[in-house]
Amino acid sequence: AEFCNGNMKEMERCLDEIFDQNLSIKEKTDAYSIKISSFYFLRGEPVNAIDVGLEALSQLGVKFGKKISKLVLARELIKTKHMMKGLCIMSLSDHFTMDDENRLLAMNIMDMLLAITYGSNQALFVLITLKTVQWSVSYGVSKYSSMAFACYGILLCSGMGDVAEGIKFGKVSMSLLERFSAKDMESKVILANSAFVSAWAEPGYLTHKHCLRGYEVGMQTGDITWAMLNIKNGTEIALIVGKPLSYVEEECRSCFKVMHEYKQKHVINWLLPVWQFVLNLMGYSNDPTILSGSMMQQEDLLKHCDENEERSLRNSITLYRLWVAFYFEEFDLAGTLVQDIQDMNQTNRATNIIWRCALLQGLTAFTLAQRNKSRKWKAHAIKITSKVQEWVKKGAVNCNHILLMLEAETAVLNGDKELAKQKYDAAITASARVGFIHDRALANERAGKYMFQLGDKYLAFHYLNVAIQLYLRWGAKAKAEHLLSKYKILLDEHHTPAMNKTVDRRWTWLASKGKSVNSDMELRSRRRSFIMRS
Repeated sequence: AEFCNGNMKEMERCLDEIFDQNLSIKEKTDAYSIKISSFYFLRGEPVNAIDVGLEALSQLGVKFGKKISKLVLARELIKTKHMMKGLCIMSLSDHFTMDDENRLLAMNIMDMLLAITYGSNQALFVLITLKTVQWSVSYGVSKYSSMAFACYGILLCSGMGDVAEGIKFGKVSMSLLERFSAKDMESKVILANSAFVSAWAEPGYLTHKHCLRGYEVGMQTGDITWAMLNIKNGTEIALIVGKPLSYVEEECRSCFKVMHEYKQKHVINWLLPVWQFVLNLMGYSNDPTILSGSMMQQEDLLKHCDENEERSLRNSITLYRLWVAFYFEEFDLAGTLVQDIQDMNQTNRATNIIWRCALLQGLTAFTLAQRNKSRKWKAHAIKITSKVQEWVKKGAVNCNHILLMLEAETAVLNGDKELAKQKYDAAITASARVGFIHDRALANERAGKYMFQLGDKYLAFHYLNVAIQLYLRWGAKAKAEHLLSKYKILLDEHHTPAMNKTVDRRWTWLASKGKSVNSDMELRSRRRSFIMRS
């Protein structure tokens, strides 16, 4: 009760009384669980939380080494795959039940450590996931197996690259929740599945909806911590899928109020970069390229990450720093941040922000490759594009427009003007189809800048004008003002009632009906005459 209310002193006093008594490990397990959660969620100290968890597991006869080699991980992974060979994945929903009390207690502790190690010790996260899956197959399933299979789905969707299999394990985990009537597990399993597994194959707005459901379930069942994590992830997904910034800011504000009330310090730390980023774009910051303002101080939070070995949170902060650096054309800073964030697939595996990271890393690499004639950046850009291409092939529906944008940049780098325009237009259409208004704006902006470089001021105006309008609709006032300031002369010169959002799309549609274009001069002539008629 004291933990749920965030009363640290009273909670610690109660825990000390329990640990001072000569009780068996079985009788102390619940106390260990509370102590682990208090270190992680209330104090924001994952290293201490992990140490307490490993101590409890050791007393239960389950030992994990502090240093985990790649050889150990490879061996356990092969062992797990061998156990799964010939086994129908969906049949695990009806697998026999685990009845060993000691193993169930250990499963409970390992279940708690999964969330903590995900962000601060990926090697241990992988090892615990494999251990819980192996036990579930060999000794029977329990309510804790639902989280084990969900985390195994995360591994499959990220490093192992098997999205279809990952989604199957996600479905098994949800089935086990229902089988064991595990309402106390539902909030965390919903988050693991929606934000890390099914998000690879379903539209972003559905992921957002699932996280809101996870929040409701957590609050109803008293699982405050996981309710907070769900609403934090739901808010971040709302930003990533392009919901209005005013809505996201309001959600951040209401989330912060609830998190502060329940003293969820760790979850607040994850929310702050999202909130400050939104405020920067809305124009509530003196310097939009720095995540410092009314909600957070960038250097203070980075220092906290370093002191507590929170690599996952540090990378999340770095991503938002990269996002504003790229938006406001601080490309040297963006290049430095790209190099700082290259282990994102390990620290933040299978999350939605990996897609955003790939887009920003790719665009930064292409920009620096063009500007500096750099082979290194060109190679990095091609590598990112190939990675996104693999995601799209495996069904990542939210990455289609990202791939098209990177392919447009590839065409620009190769000097293929027509292909570049075709890909930009396709990216604009694809991002509009999934409702990502900010990426639709970005694709228009990149196309407009390219046309401006080519000297085609008519199309440059069209694309940039649309980009500015879309950024304003999204709520990114600072970004829109940045473009208005940079291209003021162009926008003033060509602003006429005849120019509207549909001009180039209508011209493209007419051109697709079979009218051939024999030269760049003829192309421009036809385009301009069409614009005048419009």
